[in-house]
Parts: sequence; structure tokens; C-alpha cells
Amino acid sequence: PHVWNTLIEYNLDLMKTLTDTEAKKNVETKIMNILTNDRSNYDPEQALVLCRLNNFAPGFVYMYQKCGLYEEILKYHFQAANYEEGILTCRRFGPQNPNLWVSALQSV
Repeated sequence: PHVWNTLIEYNLDLMKTLTDTEAKKNVETKIMNILTNDRSNYDPEQALVLCRLNNFAPGFVYMYQKCGLYEEILKYHFQAANYEEGILTCRRFGPQNPNLWVSALQSV
């Protein structure tokens, strides 16, 4: 797991230094490929922390989903005032966590 976590961290650091949009997109794709590949042997909690610390939204939203932290996905979307995505989150993960709808209503 340490090698995979280091690779994720390296790519997140690399992405911060890049100014070219195309290069950033390529690195973002690499990171997401690592996170979504079933054969990648990284520590999910460590990957989540790395993505959060580097404010890499696609990564931490995916890791929230993978770890079953649906309330965190909802909170992220509502804090970003992205209410449509918040409602979609409730629809998508509500069957696994019915309290999402309650949290959504309390947030508005």
C-alpha cells in the first residue's frame, strides 16, 4: 500500500505545480485511474486524507463514495452551493442511507 499511496501523493503534488491545463488534466486522470483501479493496493483512508489535504475534489468525492461516507458527499455539494448534485446524491445513495434526505432538508 505504501508505494501506491506515495504514487498518489506524488501526482497530487505534481498537479499543484503545473500551470498547463492539459497537463493538469492528464495528472488528474492518472490519479483517478489509480483510485478506481481494483488492482491498485492503496490504503483508502490515507488516499482520502491525501485528496482532502490537496483539495482534489474528484478524488475525495470518489473516496467518500468508496468508503460509504455519503453524508460527506452531500455536505461537500451543499457547502459548494451545488444543490442539484446534493439532491442527486440523495437519490443515488438514499437507498443505502435514508437519513441523507433528512440531512438535506436540515441543510436548506
